[in-house]
Amino acid sequence: MLGPQTLLSLYYVSAFEILAENVVPGQSSSPFVQQGYFLQVTNLTNMDTPVSVRFPNACPPLENYDPSISPAPATPLFADVIDENGNANIITTEFFQAPIGFGQILILANTTRLFGIQLISPTFSGTGSSRGLVTIEAPQGALLSVAATIRQVFTTNTANGVEYSASAYALPLNNGPVLAF
Repeated sequence: MLGPQTLLSLYYVSAFEILAENVVPGQSSSPFVQQGYFLQVTNLTNMDTPVSVRFPNACPPLENYDPSISPAPATPLFADVIDENGNANIITTEFFQAPIGFGQILILANTTRLFGIQLISPTFSGTGSSRGLVTIEAPQGALLSVAATIRQVFTTNTANGVEYSASAYALPLNNGPVLAF
């Protein structure tokens, strides 16, 4: 855990957009897309490093998708961190506490974590979206490699069931792939 005297540095990493909606708004017969944002962070040092990934100006605010709100939204936000062993850790209440995002997640020396946010609609209906900037914060002396991606899943209800298609693409990074804190 960081002490009160630890100096932190902050970088704006990339823009993000998450959504769950029909490709053609208002047309339920058009394919439904669920788009998530993922940030891969690799610790390039021989020391364990705490990292915070935040979404400071999400519009609409991500806290609107807190699944504990009653009634729950049709397209709740899922926030998760995948650790160096491939284990997914679903983040719930702490993600929605200000500042919004993943706070003080420890990345072990020379390992990688994957931070993800996505709106999930189990019924392939409803709408939801948010967009904004992503920041990363780490102690001075940290050396991180980052890569941001958008992943999309398209679904279409047909007479034979649900058909799926998917795509993924990299996002440009504001400061390049290696961040020296």
